[in-house]
Amino acid sequence: MLVYLFYNLLSPVIWGFLHIIKCFNPKIRIHLRGQNQSIKNVLDALSDQRGNKTLLMMHAASAGEFEQLKPLLKRINRKQYFCIQTFTSPTIYEEEKYSKLFDAVCYFPFDLPWIVNAFYAKIKPDIFLITRHDIWPNMIRLAHAHHIKLFFINGNIHENSLWVKPLFLSLGRYLFSFFSIITTGSNRLKSQIESLTNSEKIHVIGDTRFDQIQDRKKEKPQLFSDEIYSTKNIIFGSMDEFDISFVKKSIHTHFPNGETSLQAVKQRLILVPHEVDEKTLQNIESQFNTINISMIRYSHLDDNIKSSCILIDRIGLLADLYAYADLAYIGAGFGRGVHSVIEPAVHACAIAYGPNFHILDEAVSLVQEDISTIVRTEEELSTFFSLLNQSDLLNTIQSKSIDFVSHFNHPSQIILDLLDSKQ
Repeated sequence: MLVYLFYNLLSPVIWGFLHIIKCFNPKIRIHLRGQNQSIKNVLDALSDQRGNKTLLMMHAASAGEFEQLKPLLKRINRKQYFCIQTFTSPTIYEEEKYSKLFDAVCYFPFDLPWIVNAFYAKIKPDIFLITRHDIWPNMIRLAHAHHIKLFFINGNIHENSLWVKPLFLSLGRYLFSFFSIITTGSNRLKSQIESLTNSEKIHVIGDTRFDQIQDRKKEKPQLFSDEIYSTKNIIFGSMDEFDISFVKKSIHTHFPNGETSLQAVKQRLILVPHEVDEKTLQNIESQFNTINISMIRYSHLDDNIKSSCILIDRIGLLADLYAYADLAYIGAGFGRGVHSVIEPAVHACAIAYGPNFHILDEAVSLVQEDISTIVRTEEELSTFFSLLNQSDLLNTIQSKSIDFVSHFNHPSQIILDLLDSKQ
């Protein structure tokens, strides 16, 4: 296994590099600084509260993956399982560290063999459940070495995945041989994963995010006053740096007089950047000021929503914000790959995103079902906005979206049944 050997030979270099870039990257700095204390907190919780329960550890790299785990955490038998949640991102760790959905929480260490090995030796989980595609060589290999049962859920190994590239295929097959159970969202994804492991362990059940979004939809959290319904709304979710400029140009094309144009047609914009740090927020405000659109930050809203543009400055709201929109543009489709499209589909939005969508099976399916629109230019996104003036076509798309979502039934309970079957 030369690739794995070479990967680990580089570990000391990677460790040194992490300590250099932490000076410039606050997320890495916060992670490294908080890792040991978070693990100590878990060990204290285990000592005080575990008893005879099966120790189940779930990992989510960031907020999107955690949304996939929430329906499992809500439904799992807490009398049977002691649940540890691990995160990579400090943003979601800080947001959720006091959550009642799990018994303890810590950072999962960076994938350096001596650190990951020590982590497993201290925590000693019985089962380790990983979601989506956050798979690292030492994370998997050393879990197996510590006799930890491995579950991979919502498996999203797409055609451009690193693990199916010729250079890494043998390593991928080696690592995937250690999973007891793999679940995925479609037969298309299953066929990709079959190139890595035995098909008998792969179960096509849908994505747990469908359960999570349906759960949240039933709860109907009120994020705005009823004033929000006085307009037709376009939401721009998970915008990265490219999207901010791209969306601004498209909006300027469609609404040439800025806020005056929006008010004339009774339409409103809801902007949701992927990062909500002050620098990003100020950049958005500055760019949109150049096209005569002023905005109000969500944290400054009152019941009377006067602005035609709302800038969301809090994380964790996006999944519920789609309930207030008629159209949704999903970001990162011009970068590493479009972000989650399930949430707007559940809320029956007409959806658009950039051309890099093949990493998400649901995004592919929505295009195939003529529910989503692929946009490659500012003009195409501007044309997408015109759906608000085509009520019959918009209603047809929204009905298709509702039908699409209805085909996915309770994948979370199926996963929990599979967990119980492996006890």
